Amino acid sequence: MCRLTVLFLVVQACLLVPVVAEFPKPKDDVYDYIVVGSGPGGGPLASNLARADHSVLLIEAGDDQSANHNSQIAALAGSAYTDPTLRWDFFAHNYDNETRLLQHNYLVWRRPDSSFYVGREPPAGSTPLGTYYPRGKTLGGSSTVNALAAVLPSDSDWQHVVDLTGDDSWR
Repeated sequence: MCRLTVLFLVVQACLLVPVVAEFPKPKDDVYDYIVVGSGPGGGPLASNLARADHSVLLIEAGDDQSANHNSQIAALAGSAYTDPTLRWDFFAHNYDNETRLLQHNYLVWRRPDSSFYVGREPPAGSTPLGTYYPRGKTLGGSSTVNALAAVLPSDSDWQHVVDLTGDDSWR
């Protein structure tokens, strides 16, 4: 029997409102595993643990956008990438050195009117944010905004885990 509980933390009016999916909780309210994030790593991990008869609490900060066509069709990845219901806007700083950061061709700036500018010569009064790095905020995590793609590790990566853990089951 799969024992998987999914907890969505839905942001509504600046409050975190827990929404628990309809799955049985353990009798003692203690979970064997808590997995944070339902993306390409967390979702399969939680599923496999539950199938192995462990009780699992899967926490997802986004909501369920499975009815949103942008989350279902890989060919709409460009739309998913720009759909505010599917993403959080993060900005990465690729360089610690501010002089080098300001030379980045894809640096995003917030203009005084709160719109964005991308490039090396922003309008006066703009604030540098970093390189745009949207993350998925729905079931499926960032694979939802990345054309539903997941990248599998190479055999040498798995071998490295085997060497670190001494556990051949990672192959």
